[in-house]
Amino acid sequence: MQLVKTVVKAQAQVFTLTEKFDDQAWRQFARLIDGYAIAQELGFDLMTWGETQETAYRQSGIRHLNILELRLMLFYEFRADYMSGYTYHERDHLVDSLLAVLSKATDQPYQRI
Repeated sequence: MQLVKTVVKAQAQVFTLTEKFDDQAWRQFARLIDGYAIAQELGFDLMTWGETQETAYRQSGIRHLNILELRLMLFYEFRADYMSGYTYHERDHLVDSLLAVLSKATDQPYQRI
């Protein structure tokens, strides 16, 4: 699939989720969009917004996000993990929760870790 950089193209993009958590598959999926460009188009800084969303989720255990926002959060988690220098498993539980919510929102199967 081709990288998309606009809201319209991201919303039109057809995708299939991995059916279970896969370390490489979620990263490939996260990179289908340019989260920085899309966030800018929507009028916010991705990393600031993502941190706010992550904090809200940690406090409530609930994600109130639409499909595009869930995809932006996956991109955020990918970038945050990369920039933090952690091993590739420090954020797995956050990614798993995003994939689970995204699977429900898109009516695609996903088995949580």
